[in-house]
Amino acid sequence: MRAKPESGRRPYQHTRHMKLQTGFLLADQTLNTLSCHREVGAGEVIFTEGAPASGLFIVLSGKIEIIRATEAGETRLDEVGPEGVFGEMGLISEEGVRSATARASEPSLLLEVRSNPIQLLSEIGEVHAALAMLKQVICVLGGWLRTQNGRAGGANEAGKFPPPEHPAAENDAAEIIRKNLPKGFLKLFPKQDQLPDGQFLCRQGEKSHGFFFVHRGSLEILKSDSPQGGEQQIGTMHAPTVAGELGYFSGQPRLVSLRASGPVAYTCFSGYDYETLEENDPEKALEVLLAAAQCVVSLVRGR
Repeated sequence: MRAKPESGRRPYQHTRHMKLQTGFLLADQTLNTLSCHREVGAGEVIFTEGAPASGLFIVLSGKIEIIRATEAGETRLDEVGPEGVFGEMGLISEEGVRSATARASEPSLLLEVRSNPIQLLSEIGEVHAALAMLKQVICVLGGWLRTQNGRAGGANEAGKFPPPEHPAAENDAAEIIRKNLPKGFLKLFPKQDQLPDGQFLCRQGEKSHGFFFVHRGSLEILKSDSPQGGEQQIGTMHAPTVAGELGYFSGQPRLVSLRASGPVAYTCFSGYDYETLEENDPEKALEVLLAAAQCVVSLVRGR
């Protein structure tokens, strides 16, 4: 007699819903065997803060709120909707635990990828697939960090976010980055650089040669939609944050320009050095990329 499936779960059968695909056949087949659909009701907790992290989730329908317990009570950090990913931070952090609680704010359907897919792919020799997935996770984390920084700052009457009130806390980000770098790979992260007020960190349309850890100051986000090249400010990015990772890991030109609003301090993740390392020694490249991801996680948790 066939065993009755666990309530609320059914085997994963279709890859079309899977956002974090690797593009490697064997790797995707392996991940599919570890994946299942999971239905959750409104108010149901998917995982709790401090619990061991053993997998990640993709929202197929519904909404999931990410909450954290504080002395003042429960704080809502984010809400993840369809095609959004959550649970990835615990897989990257060295502690390997959930940094917050995930709870359904309405009936939802999730794709649960059980176990740690990046670690699993590495163990079965699918290192390039692990690298592809880790790059996508870094992009998810980078977007999460920018959202968190924006909400922490609050907008003024002009709709722009003011600089953080505690510059000393920004400087701590440089120390966070230094501590997370693996020994022997410092050449991939040049020494801290400075960007004067009004100077561009990157320009829209140029090739992406890496991405940046911004640990002091603010950047104006500029976008041009006209052939004449007129740029319009569409937002502001505050330290500590990561910038430029979307264009770099997707292989696309820069989507926006970033211009310093006051002095900015940053560290660049060198694309050329990393790509050379990935070609010659993908396992070492995975270690370096994991360290970069841990930097982003530490910046998120360091606020």
